[in-house]
Amino acid sequence: MLFYDKFKKMSLEDRRLISDYVQKTLFSTHSLIITEWHLPDMILLNNVESSYVLLNDYLIIKTIDKSKKETYFYPFFGDYSCEERISHTVSMLLENYDENLKFKFLTLEIIEYFIKFASNYKIEVSFEREESDYIYDLYNFEKYTSKRKCTEIFVDKYKPSVEIINEDNTGACLDIQKKHWCDIKKCNGECEYCARDFLKKILSNLKILDFEGILIKSNKTEEYMGFSIISKNNDCLTFFEQKHTHVTGCNFYVFGSILKMFCTEEIKYINFTYDVGLKSLRFYKEKLCRKKYKLNNKYNVTITKKT
Repeated sequence: MLFYDKFKKMSLEDRRLISDYVQKTLFSTHSLIITEWHLPDMILLNNVESSYVLLNDYLIIKTIDKSKKETYFYPFFGDYSCEERISHTVSMLLENYDENLKFKFLTLEIIEYFIKFASNYKIEVSFEREESDYIYDLYNFEKYTSKRKCTEIFVDKYKPSVEIINEDNTGACLDIQKKHWCDIKKCNGECEYCARDFLKKILSNLKILDFEGILIKSNKTEEYMGFSIISKNNDCLTFFEQKHTHVTGCNFYVFGSILKMFCTEEIKYINFTYDVGLKSLRFYKEKLCRKKYKLNNKYNVTITKKT
C-alpha cells in the first residue's frame, strides 16, 4: 500500500490534531514535549516544510529541511499498547520508502520499538547531545532561581512590573529581540534563519499554539527589559523563548515571575529545552540549578535495508 503521496502539508490549524495524538502516546511528558514546542519549527520556519499522514491511527510527521537538504521523520505518535499495530506500521513505513529512513528526536523508549519490529533492517543510532532537553525538578528550579541577592538588587534599582504578552505589546518583544540578539549578532535580517521573523510569527499565533508569555518593564526607566514565552504540557512547563537585558538579576526575575503566574499544582518539571551545541548556553543551563538537572537524551535513527 503506497501512502507517501497522501502526506498533507502541516498548518497551524493542525495543532489540535497533533496534541490529541501526543496525548495518546504512552510515554513520559519529557518524551512527548518534543512536538508541543517543535510545532512552530515545523510550520513557521521559512526553510522547513513539514507534512503528515494518519497511518493505522498513528500520526506520521515528515520534515524537509531545505537549508540542510535533509528529509527526516519525527517519532510517530499514537497508542503504543498494541504491538501488532506498531509492527505493521513500522513495516509499512520501511517497505514503501525507497531511501534511507531517518528519524530525529527519538528517546530510548521509542527506539526500543524500532529495534524490536525492524529486525530485518540495519539500524544506526546516534546520540544528539545538542538536541537533548534540560529537565529540572520544579522544587530545585524554584530553590536555586528564587530569592537571589541579584534579583533583590535588580528589583530595587529598576522597579520592574510584569505585563502579559498580548497583541498590543508584541512590538516590545521584537524590539528586545533586535537589541539583545540581532544587533549583537550584527544580523540585518537577511540570514537564512531569521530569529526576529520567527519570533514575529510566534507572537502572531500565541493563542492557537497554546503559548503564553510575559514582558518585564522598568517603572524607573520606562524601558522594556525582557520577555519570556512558555508552554505547558501535563506536568511540565517549557521555556520556549526568552530574551532579556544582560543586567544582573533580570533573568532570575523573569523565572520567578513565570513560576508565580503560570505554575499550577500539576506542574512538577521545568523543561529548559536544548543548548543547540553552544558552549556558553550549555554552561549556563548546566550551572542554572547547580547541575541538578536531567538531560532528556535525544537520538537520531537511520534505518536501511540489509544488503
